Amino acid sequence: MGSFITNLAQPVSGPRVSVSPFAQVRMEDTGFRFVSQDEPFDPPPREQITLRDLSSCFRAFENDYAKANVEVAREFGPLRRRAEIQAAAIVTTYCDWLTATPGFTELRSIVISRWGEDISGESVIKIIGLLLAKNKLTFEPAEALTLVDAVSALSTNDVSENGSPRRTAKNRRGPKVKYDPKSDAQVYDAMKSACHRSFHELANERKRNEKPSELRRASDRHRKRLAKRTN
Repeated sequence: MGSFITNLAQPVSGPRVSVSPFAQVRMEDTGFRFVSQDEPFDPPPREQITLRDLSSCFRAFENDYAKANVEVAREFGPLRRRAEIQAAAIVTTYCDWLTATPGFTELRSIVISRWGEDISGESVIKIIGLLLAKNKLTFEPAEALTLVDAVSALSTNDVSENGSPRRTAKNRRGPKVKYDPKSDAQVYDAMKSACHRSFHELANERKRNEKPSELRRASDRHRKRLAKRTN
């Protein structure tokens, strides 16, 4: 049986070749069961993985895979088969770790749909370039985006100066503001009684550090509540 490893023929000391682990043979392709347990490199927590970390991960894979390829080329017969299986184990370890990282699957889908290739270290450079062009970022904030934030930035085409997706009214965090219906009714009744010529005058009388515009909105809220009750 020929060698499984055909996509990386460069020696470890030669020029680095950008290789996607997802385009290589994994353990399931060799007929062996394998469950990866070790971290492929020394990463931060998965939810904090940035594009910079992803690039480092691909560099680590390329180096490990190149070394494994050298071992395959050196061996013959059963020893070569063993080296091929060890190389497939390296591929599986990286693929499993990457797939379990938040945002990676979505980022991989963007790469495949946009450039027609599987994700690799070279793809990360393209992603950063796309973020620079679409969102007017500098390089450091772009590569500091987590994978989840990078996917969001590529989807919304909107990031803040520090590189994180800018929050809009729909996705802005924080509790929803609640209004007191009784207070709104008091404002409405006060203006309805014609005792006050303006919301400014009512604000001065209430002495609650309220703006006239806030009282106007309170009166409008109560008016709309009344309209709903009659409908």
